[in-house]
Amino acid sequence: MKQSIFVLSQGYRLLAVLFVSMLLAPPVLAQDEAPNTAPAAPSEYLTEAVEGENEVGGTDAQQVDSQEVQADEALAGEDVPGVTRFKQQQIEEIVVQARKRAELLEDTPVSVTALGENTLREAGITRLDQIQELVPNLQFQSGLGGQDVQIYIRGVGTDRADLAFDPGVGVYVDGVFLPRAQGNFLDVLDVEQIEVLRGPQGTLFGKNTIGGAINITTVKPGPELEGFAMVKAGNYNSVVARASINIPIDIGWFEDKLFSRFTVGSNNRKGYVYNALRDEHWSDANSITFLGSLRFLPWDDITIDLSGTYSSEHTSAAGGYCVVANEGAALGSPQLFNACNESKDPYVTYADTNQMQAIESFGTWVTAAWDAPDFGFLEDNQLKILTSWRKQRPRRRSDVDNTRVPVINLQSLGAAGNPQAMPSFAMNGAPGLAQQISTEVQWSGGITDKFNYIAGYFVFLEQATERLSTQVQAQLGPNGPPYPYDQGVNPSPPYCSLPGASCLPGRATRKNTNIDNWTWAMFAQGTWDPTDWLAITGGIRYTEDKKGLSYKEWSWGALAPYDINANTPIPDTGNNPQGLSKRKLFKSWTPMATIAATMPEEYFDDTPLDHLMGYFTYSQGFKGGGFGVLTGGAQAADDVRAFKPEYLDNFEIGLKTVAFDQLLTANISIFVGLYQDIQVVSNKAEGVDTEEVSIVTIVNNAASATTRGIEFELVARPIEGLILMSNLGFLDAVYNNFQDTESGFDASNINRSGQRFKGVPRFNSFLAAQYSMPLDVNGPQWLQGWVTPRIEWAYTSAINFVGPEVPQARQSGWNAINARLSYSFMNDDAEVGLWAKNLLNIGTAQWMSPIVNSFGVLGKYYTIKRTFGAELSYRF
Repeated sequence: MKQSIFVLSQGYRLLAVLFVSMLLAPPVLAQDEAPNTAPAAPSEYLTEAVEGENEVGGTDAQQVDSQEVQADEALAGEDVPGVTRFKQQQIEEIVVQARKRAELLEDTPVSVTALGENTLREAGITRLDQIQELVPNLQFQSGLGGQDVQIYIRGVGTDRADLAFDPGVGVYVDGVFLPRAQGNFLDVLDVEQIEVLRGPQGTLFGKNTIGGAINITTVKPGPELEGFAMVKAGNYNSVVARASINIPIDIGWFEDKLFSRFTVGSNNRKGYVYNALRDEHWSDANSITFLGSLRFLPWDDITIDLSGTYSSEHTSAAGGYCVVANEGAALGSPQLFNACNESKDPYVTYADTNQMQAIESFGTWVTAAWDAPDFGFLEDNQLKILTSWRKQRPRRRSDVDNTRVPVINLQSLGAAGNPQAMPSFAMNGAPGLAQQISTEVQWSGGITDKFNYIAGYFVFLEQATERLSTQVQAQLGPNGPPYPYDQGVNPSPPYCSLPGASCLPGRATRKNTNIDNWTWAMFAQGTWDPTDWLAITGGIRYTEDKKGLSYKEWSWGALAPYDINANTPIPDTGNNPQGLSKRKLFKSWTPMATIAATMPEEYFDDTPLDHLMGYFTYSQGFKGGGFGVLTGGAQAADDVRAFKPEYLDNFEIGLKTVAFDQLLTANISIFVGLYQDIQVVSNKAEGVDTEEVSIVTIVNNAASATTRGIEFELVARPIEGLILMSNLGFLDAVYNNFQDTESGFDASNINRSGQRFKGVPRFNSFLAAQYSMPLDVNGPQWLQGWVTPRIEWAYTSAINFVGPEVPQARQSGWNAINARLSYSFMNDDAEVGLWAKNLLNIGTAQWMSPIVNSFGVLGKYYTIKRTFGAELSYRF
């Protein structure tokens, strides 16, 4: 009878978890004591030392309370049992969630870099893309306009940030997947830890983690009233501000059960690219982000976290630099090339378009976790439910050619062209819209102490609309002006009768693209420990991914698109659009297996080693298929083809070591990836002569490749106060078989077999050193503190953004040196600092818009040069 009552009680708790999750879920789519003669050590060292004393386990509240009390005692100069000055010097033991359970980093057989709150602050990280220097074989690129993000891990990502393409690297916030490239240049706001998982994560994280995953964990509300404020100011009129407050809700029954946390951040900066034609500064920053969180502990074994976020960004978009690369291009002209050569400075443009970009993002997510009791041989049981809703509204207007000649304008505001000629499609229309909801249910636990597991299912729904318009103006002879499409032209060559000039009339297109995607998956992964030193892990995931597309295109002008199958022009559609509607189901199994061996401690006698683990991993990942509706250019309906998923089989060996009494950690991984069915985008010129050429964009699974490389990471604290960090990544990513449909100079095929991947470097490295020392200030006690200088060096080897036949699209290798000097005082509650990035003042191209094939020019987009400033922060 008692057992029945017990089971019934637990059943009610399970129902309570499910009920609260449904209630909160969004709707579906429509050291020893410190010496008395020195200031208190910075709290980060004390907290890290205390964290190292705690075993993984227990509730979050128990661990946090214990660590906060011990850190407070240490800061006050009191004795803290087990925490010595030597412990302060030791490297913290980092807990990660790389396998969706809490594990020490050095015990996790995954190639993962974990960046904690202190590391992010000391490195001056305020945007997600800034972490690429701290992580081997990680690259970020922003797309046209600077709004979209393309992330690569080990050379694997996505060739385009269009609506039709899924990402190759998954970004997760508190376990919630962010599927759209738009808006993924996240402000780092109230972040506790960022984990970068390299290699396919298809079993636990699902589709679109073929290259890896970035897992962001935000700070959760706690039981103390506390807050934080920070402001950074620098050149280019930059101001970055953050403010956060944690408020416990101590009202009646909610006392010690309900906590809240609210954070706001802004990022503003004057543009660093000058538009001399329009007297404007482009490549600016202007964003604001809000994050609110609630933590509810209705019972000791149930935790419910609810979070919501809103962000808005509105800028003039990225300013590009035009470079002539192919004077024989079919749609090129001396007039365009002369305009392209007008600027001699990559940071000065003469683009004629009134550029802009804006994106609003909304989201809410809830996580409910129940630490269930043991059921017979099932131990450490936990049920976790994650539900989320997200929405994005992007807008943009871009000048693709980056010249004063009105050649190509791209916008998602409505339609392009003359409003009088197309009154129903005025310049300012509704923005794009994307919405997603997801739910994941996880059940994890163990069977005795020899086997632990996690299993669950995942459902994801997405609907998105993009209204994209492109305007292409005519190109004339050497002295002719651009000839817009909506002025009287002849219906056949030569189209116009200007003396001594052949011309192509302009063209305008509008695409309305709607996607309706649905994904569900089930997964399971378990680890068996047959001995104390050996662990064997296996897992598998089954996914069904259904892609739906409806597409319409309107076109005006004599430069009509071509049907590439029949090689015949498609007439103007005017206000009668061509269109299609398609659906396709993709299915996939993604397995993984790992063998990990940890050397027994008795073998470490008389050696400097404290811990040594080696592992071998096989994992498979895939990136979703879809339909090839792409940004820019005209596409006939028949050219919007389905493309299949990509697959990558990863083989990896690794070593993780701790040595010299936890004063040094060194991790190395060596990997080989077999990459199949790579989704390739080709801009193909179609037509019978230069007066009837049009640009046709197609997508094929046309390539296979092999990726191989090495990654090394090291952290050392050789003496008290000194921290050394280093990493390096080597990547050899080469196509095995790739017959491209077009070279960079003409419409002929080119064999890219044996060529390296575009857009990713072969080698990158990073080295940082910082030293904290006490500073005895003549003044009140609260002014006593610690001064910490920090210096960083990063190197990235050459990158080719197109192919070896276009040397203008190559960025040579570069060095970057960053520095920071900070002073912590008021028991580490306050800090002032000076900072500088890119001290060598080197400008580098970080993305290119290749229209070499059709117009003969490149749009090169450069990173910001030297920045410097001061910062102030305060905690209470």
